[in-house]
Amino acid sequence: MVQDTQNTGYVHHYKPEILSIGDQYAFGMSMPGRTFSVEDYRYGFNGKENQDELLGEDNAQDFGARMYDARVGRWWGLDQKRASFPSISPYVGLSANPILLTLMAKLIQFI
Repeated sequence: MVQDTQNTGYVHHYKPEILSIGDQYAFGMSMPGRTFSVEDYRYGFNGKENQDELLGEDNAQDFGARMYDARVGRWWGLDQKRASFPSISPYVGLSANPILLTLMAKLIQFI
């Protein structure tokens, strides 16, 4: 962060620290030669932890309850709460609304 010398209390501009850059195919698999990340940065799509030792770099993400395979766009297991939601496919993640439900999960952490 660089302070504006003429106007005290204002920020002139930020100098961001880039930790990770990447282009992905439709289901989240990284495009070869189009990714960069600093050493020891283990997070990927949507801030989920990558499990590079399982399927290679950026191909498996740990969503907590189950693992996601970005190469084929599928979960490794069924949803553990599938009996509570019989009208929703057990392979659907976050009820097909990841933005809303991820935000709700973050809000619940602060309650």
